[in-house]
Amino acid sequence: MRGAPLALRVQYPAENQVIASRDSNFILGAVGSGDAALTINGIPVAVAANGAFIGWLPNPTGTSPSYVLQAVRGADTARRTLRIRYPARRPLAAGGSLVVDSASLAPGGRTRAQQGEFLRVTLRAPYN
Repeated sequence: MRGAPLALRVQYPAENQVIASRDSNFILGAVGSGDAALTINGIPVAVAANGAFIGWLPNPTGTSPSYVLQAVRGADTARRTLRIRYPARRPLAAGGSLVVDSASLAPGGRTRAQQGEFLRVTLRAPYN
């Protein structure tokens, strides 16, 4: 809807939602107007003619991660800060038998690779 009032609405993720993704995530919502320009954490995100948007962004860093959304149309500006959380990581013992954080294994599930193709595998384990 072109010319409609700016109104930032986020469908996903919800405020304070736990985000399990490791490096990036999408954010989905609407700005209220299809002729607005949108940035999320300073990254431009395309806005559809009906005001909807979907952005694929790097996960925010820091002790209080959040997405800062800003929609601008002419002299009008709407801002919103959406806080998210990450799953708590249990500490891994520095001694004893080797323990691997199975939730940190990537890639997860079944993965196929061609002969000679490199496959990056990551996991979280104590330094011992």
